[in-house]
Amino acid sequence: MKNYALGKDEEIDFPVDPNGSGGSSAYYIEGKSTIKVKSVSISSILKEFSIKEPFLLDLDI
Repeated sequence: MKNYALGKDEEIDFPVDPNGSGGSSAYYIEGKSTIKVKSVSISSILKEFSIKEPFLLDLDI
């Protein structure tokens, strides 16, 4: 299992919820505490795990 944000191959600022509600978004982060999170594209995930012909993608979101 890998903990990535799904998007572009880059590092993004991701908000930290001090109340621990479990919900969060990489959008609308102005004024919020953030941490750096690795973001990867689907094509990078396929390459990392040597998946040539995917037929199912299971995401825990």
